[in-house]
Amino acid sequence: MLQNAQYSVWFRTPAGEGHSIVSLMDGDVSGADNISYYTGTYVQEGNKFAATINVIGQIDADNSLVFWHRQASAWHNLASYSSGS
Repeated sequence: MLQNAQYSVWFRTPAGEGHSIVSLMDGDVSGADNISYYTGTYVQEGNKFAATINVIGQIDADNSLVFWHRQASAWHNLASYSSGS
């Protein structure tokens, strides 16, 4: 069972790979890295975890700001994850 806490996460997308810190708190997800922030929701069913994450970001490129928004959803099996305790 996932506890309300902050977690280090690694992710892979068609645009590349990255890592971040996210907070899981009573069904809500939030977090940020150097170019974007994350909001969303999650649910647990037994050993499975599902999240829908909205990624909102900006990059200062050539003195202009570029904003984007993406949404991703996935189910994961918690049996393969360690709580670190």
